[in-house]
Amino acid sequence: MKSGIIGSIDGDLESIPSFDDVVTTEDFELHTCVTAGPVQQDLLGELAGQSGEALTEDIADVSIPSVEDGNITSSTSPQKTFQYTEFEAVPNDFVLIDGTDGEFLFDELTRRTDAVVSRASVDIDAYAESRPNANPWKCGFSNAHGNIESGTVYGHDVTDDLNMGDVIDSSDKTQIGLEFEYSGTQIKMEVSGNGFVRVLEPSLRTETFLGFVEDEIAPFW
Repeated sequence: MKSGIIGSIDGDLESIPSFDDVVTTEDFELHTCVTAGPVQQDLLGELAGQSGEALTEDIADVSIPSVEDGNITSSTSPQKTFQYTEFEAVPNDFVLIDGTDGEFLFDELTRRTDAVVSRASVDIDAYAESRPNANPWKCGFSNAHGNIESGTVYGHDVTDDLNMGDVIDSSDKTQIGLEFEYSGTQIKMEVSGNGFVRVLEPSLRTETFLGFVEDEIAPFW
């Protein structure tokens, strides 16, 4: 995993529990299932991580086309639907899901454990200020003063651009993309205020990516 949506853990959650709950609705068996592996240390023994996957099922009315007497018609009937995600977790700190379909996992963990798991809100301004020597290759902003209210700019040192620098400075940053050296490796990454984080270059091992999120992003949510 080299990208994901961060769910911050507030409280005691030493491991993600596995479970499979089943309810019957309208003659459908609906599962909410989490399969979590064991908590494992990284190669240096410095970071504990846990991998797994989660699925929840629901019912939705689905339109199904068919041909009758040479005409195409459609009828609506209830069908089983699902949401699925793979996840990586650092116990007592955060859970990473691979897309918005997986946000149900945050609610399920909050309901079943002594912790509150919610989508992280990252302070983009504070994070950018923590990396003063980084190259900002991307910046998203809103609530700017002047004719430009919001937008996303790409390039090199975009926050110092003669035309856009003042606009960005006067705005609320919604996302930032930075290039910098991390643990001896040149990193190209991006993070948004609503908790999405991605490392574009290089391709990191999962445990390295979790360590990156722990070191770089966790102090700012």
